[in-house]
Amino acid sequence: LVGKLAQSDVSVLFQGETGTGKTSLARELHRCSIRSGKPFVEMVCSAIAEPLFESEVFGHVRGAFTGAVRDRAGKFEAAEGGTLFLDEVGELSPSSQAKLLRFLEDRTIERVGDNKPLRLDVRVLAATNRDLQDMISQESFREDLYYRINTLTIRLPPLRARTEDILPLARQILSKIGCATADFTDQAVRALEAYSWPGNVRQLFNSLVHATLHQSGGRIDAGDLPAEVTGNVRMPERHSPPQRHHDLAAWLSAQEAGFLTAALQENQGNVTATARQLGISRVTLYAKLKKYGIPQFAADTDAPKP
Repeated sequence: LVGKLAQSDVSVLFQGETGTGKTSLARELHRCSIRSGKPFVEMVCSAIAEPLFESEVFGHVRGAFTGAVRDRAGKFEAAEGGTLFLDEVGELSPSSQAKLLRFLEDRTIERVGDNKPLRLDVRVLAATNRDLQDMISQESFREDLYYRINTLTIRLPPLRARTEDILPLARQILSKIGCATADFTDQAVRALEAYSWPGNVRQLFNSLVHATLHQSGGRIDAGDLPAEVTGNVRMPERHSPPQRHHDLAAWLSAQEAGFLTAALQENQGNVTATARQLGISRVTLYAKLKKYGIPQFAADTDAPKP
């Protein structure tokens, strides 16, 4: 979708929770577009105080107000020919929304203290973690502005909704922070995939920076991850494998039993949820529980009938 949109010049709205990668995707859209040789200017809407909005966004001329000792270009002018990314656009005040709408309607600005309009060629991308349609119904966001910035919407799902992406993302992050040769133990992978990641990819990045500072031997283990990631999840105790071959089967069985017990406890004894997490059928999981004599911790209405 980003590849297709890069060939057009329409306004795009990125919607998703904090940390899902809205800014990264906006940068990628600009990089792939015909405007890639021009500036990509990011404006964090929540960081601009209302009294300074016009000066920051549209610029000002010398003498426009006390302290304006020289002409200064605003965000829009700085993005001329390129892309302006309005991050956290849902945080704009009603007054600022009206001023932004004026530019989007005629593509001209006026610097503070100057009456001469300046026409600009700028592509506008926007992002928010808020429900703008709900804000429109509450009259806290302008409907006409919404349709100006939202020719097309790209919704970024939270990391917990795309578990299959966690490990590839984690390995990419390790490469980005200079640990491309590091990898994860099975226990670390289970911990990464079991966690809900309320901070999404941004939290995953920070957690892996933490882990690389604690790991040794080139492999990241569950114990290297921040405490909030592993939480109350009980990981099976690790033991060295036996040296004698005839003890190997018993050792493997003990490891599997410990892992199944930990997974069942993590899911509060819900067999259906545990099977889903492990990627096996309930029938298979029930058979293993029976084999190892592991008690069920909660009733499961989907249990196979004898």
